Amino acid sequence: MKYIRTYESFKNKSKQSVNEEFLGSLFKKLKNSLSMGFSKMFGSAAKVDEIIEEYEKELKEKLAPSIKAYSNYASLDKRLKDDNEDISEEDASKIKKEMENEINNIKKESDIYQQQKEIIKQKFDLRIKDATEDEDNKKIKNYVNLKKLELEQRLIQYEIKEISNQTGLSEEELNN
Repeated sequence: MKYIRTYESFKNKSKQSVNEEFLGSLFKKLKNSLSMGFSKMFGSAAKVDEIIEEYEKELKEKLAPSIKAYSNYASLDKRLKDDNEDISEEDASKIKKEMENEINNIKKESDIYQQQKEIIKQKFDLRIKDATEDEDNKKIKNYVNLKKLELEQRLIQYEIKEISNQTGLSEEELNN
């Protein structure tokens, strides 16, 4: 009977208990970060990063005609404003007509760019789906979705920056 402890004697000896919940969450986080790290090195996340870089490059190439149309319109607008007193009414009307043509061109190029963007998006979504098809880890799938959203943000910022650089217009003038 000397080996059988009572509850009171056991309670007093176990003052240094282990927080199992803390250790469990720590190992879970460690497992997730390790799996993400390995996937980024040689797994599906590395493939997805390459695909997203190609996707961004292709979209930037398709944006060039639209930026050129904005640039043409801005140069006509600037010429009309700068030379307002020096040009005749005939020239002013020609410039306004050219500006209307450029507005139509901007709309056309923007529509074409949006259509191309959708097609490219579908193509790269299929490639990404192919790359992550065997992936069971939800963290990596969330990483892929996050990368797509970050890409969209970067493209919007790139578009605004390029148009304002090419045309010399501020964001407010572009919105108008």
